[in-house]
Amino acid sequence: PESWWILGSHRTFGSTGEFQHNSLLCNPSGQVQEGFVQMQHPRSSEQFQLGNVYKEKLQALHAKYEEFGKTQHDKHLVVSHMAFGYLANAYGFEQLGIMGVSPDAEPTPERMADIVAFIKEHNVKAIFSEELVSPKLANAIAAETGVKVYVLNPAEGLTEEQAQKNVTYLDIMEENLKTLKEALAH
Repeated sequence: PESWWILGSHRTFGSTGEFQHNSLLCNPSGQVQEGFVQMQHPRSSEQFQLGNVYKEKLQALHAKYEEFGKTQHDKHLVVSHMAFGYLANAYGFEQLGIMGVSPDAEPTPERMADIVAFIKEHNVKAIFSEELVSPKLANAIAAETGVKVYVLNPAEGLTEEQAQKNVTYLDIMEENLKTLKEALAH
């Protein structure tokens, strides 16, 4: 797929044309180095070294997610919309989206009933909403099922506060891992 760099995080179009996030985390190969070198910046040697440092950090984060995925027994992620496909696939989770791929799509009453039944049948402990997306439907399902709503960040954008604090992709993914561990430990 065609790839490019945005704010230090790698984005691709998936095979079905959907915008995929978290692909760097799931495939921390030499792409980081190559991306910096391909910029043809006059300081490409320095950029190459920064790429090596960033690649090592991504690999360490990837190892943390791998370990969590291997040791986690509850593999069901009920999410507000299907923004975490790469993460779910890479680490052995099953993602069930309330709103499907689009965060603006409204689920049918049948879909809502199916999700409630799924949560009860599989003893799901958490629903994951996202920053920058309304948690209204996730909260409604949580109220009906008695589970808690947690917030994950799909690294689509930063809040104004995050931008002012220079939050990075790595920071976001570390926080997501912390949230997943807390939510799925119950």
